[in-house]
Amino acid sequence: MDRCRPFWPLGLPAWGADWVALGLHDTSAGVAGELHVAVWKRSDVKGSTVLDLPAPPAGHRWAAPVPVFPPESPLELTVASRGAELRVHDPLGRLAARVVTLRTEPDV
Repeated sequence: MDRCRPFWPLGLPAWGADWVALGLHDTSAGVAGELHVAVWKRSDVKGSTVLDLPAPPAGHRWAAPVPVFPPESPLELTVASRGAELRVHDPLGRLAARVVTLRTEPDV
């Protein structure tokens, strides 16, 4: 995995943080590469958070996240702000985790 650069979309977490996220920017996968993002919700209170994503290359944006694991999760993930943010929402108030991959698409 020496082709991936880590990033922390929420910054380095505090010990008791409700949300924790880690990303890997794979620069070997095409023009812009891919993002692999893992997010953990460590609270049983309903809520949301916004993950800052690395900037996509000029003329592109990050496409909708593709679930990697688990296949189904109570967490709802959507790309926002022209592909610069990943919004994560927990409507049920559960402990949860999700790993997704984001690829680029032309920004039309």
